[in-house]
Order: sequence, then C-alpha cells, then structure tokens
Amino acid sequence: MLRSKPKPFTAAQYKELPLIASGRLRWNFPSIDRAPLLNNPPDLRQRVRYAYSAFAEPNQPVDYYNLYLELQGKRYVILFSLDAQSGDALPGGSAKQVIGDYAHQAEHRKAFAEIEEAERQAR
Repeated sequence: MLRSKPKPFTAAQYKELPLIASGRLRWNFPSIDRAPLLNNPPDLRQRVRYAYSAFAEPNQPVDYYNLYLELQGKRYVILFSLDAQSGDALPGGSAKQVIGDYAHQAEHRKAFAEIEEAERQAR
C-alpha cells in the first residue's frame, strides 16, 4: 500500500481526541485530574500533528500522531495511532510531559510554540 499522506481527520475522530488523550494520560500520569478534558472538551483540531506511518502487520498500515495538550498548566504530548484503512483508534500509545529544555523535546516545544501562535492569530 502506497500513500503520499494520511487521510484527513473526520469530525468523529476529532470528537474522540479528548477520550484518547484521557486514556493515555490515565496510564502514564494517574494522579492528573482529567475531568476538565472530558467534561468540557477543548477544541483539539489544531493540536494534532502527523508523526509517521508503519505497518503493524503485512497489509495493516497504521498512522501515528502526536496530540499537543495543555492541562492544569502543564504540557503533554500524547502519542496515539489510527488504523490507516478504517480510521479507527487503536489501543496503545503513550503520554509524556514536556518540561525543561531537553534537546530531545525540542521538536515538541517548537510544535507548542506554533500552536500557540496560530491560536493567538485566530483570536
């Protein structure tokens, strides 16, 4: 299967992002209060970035994404995956906090800066 880019997100997939983020945060940061994310879901459409694609098994392509989330004054990157053919969310993924000035997190800090700038311009 050859693709030049992943399929665009659907409205239903965007609506599912808070649930996906909450699940990944629950496993990696169990003490975080995820209620605001679920009870009053933020608009996360501009906070998703394509990461890469791979084959989980032959003829089973998977697209991986980073979701850049701010919750309770802290920044998190949620890695999640979608079945590239059906668009269904797949189990697994991770959440990590973006803190400090570590070189390995430079790409994530840059993404947060771009998102914040776009959100400022949209206001």
